[in-house]
Amino acid sequence: EEILETQKVNALENRKIDFKPIRPFRMPHHSSSKPAIFGGGTKGAKMGEIALANHGILFFDELPYFNKDVLENLRLPLQEGKILISRVNNKIEYNIDILFASAMNPCPCGNLLSKKECRCSELEIKRYKNRISGPLIDRIDLYLQMSEDDDTSTISSKEMFKKVLVAFEKQMKRGCFNARLPENWEFDIEKDAREILDKAIINFNLSKRSEFKILKVAQTISDLENYLYSLTNPDVTV
Repeated sequence: EEILETQKVNALENRKIDFKPIRPFRMPHHSSSKPAIFGGGTKGAKMGEIALANHGILFFDELPYFNKDVLENLRLPLQEGKILISRVNNKIEYNIDILFASAMNPCPCGNLLSKKECRCSELEIKRYKNRISGPLIDRIDLYLQMSEDDDTSTISSKEMFKKVLVAFEKQMKRGCFNARLPENWEFDIEKDAREILDKAIINFNLSKRSEFKILKVAQTISDLENYLYSLTNPDVTV
């Protein structure tokens, strides 16, 4: 079904149609305009990068350098999973089921966490980070700070692929990816884990959205860790 939906998009955009099981990967430049990202145009409601990335990945490199208007308008599609393109003669709504990923430097010069000398002032670093608003940050589930020495992986890509397949199967049995679980979903949480989460909610003043994201990420970690169990369980296919 996802492959067919992807090819419908290709057909609407007069692009080559194939039925390969490869998810779309869209990486617009940070200078891209708002219509290029969200869709629009003067003659008709053309699809933007978000709609073209449906069932795939939308990757923003150099995140803080994207137009402020683009970043702020990204919040609603990420939350609702759909986008509406309105023009004088027509209005078109597209469903968007995407994995949004982005990357940014720790500072404008890029040397803050490296062995090279950082040339940025504290004010420049603060302005750079402040280009990304709190409400947008609140809609991103995971953050990873990298350094030049971060090469300590203890698992191969092949092993990770198998773990992801098991987690994928478990989530599909629930009906959808963990990222798409409804807000009224009841998680099976141990008492100790619930107490830790409740303390974090108080200490870090977490919103309901943040609490729900933590639970979804924790569920995904649990799905991945069940990989070792699946090796000896004949009911689980790897």
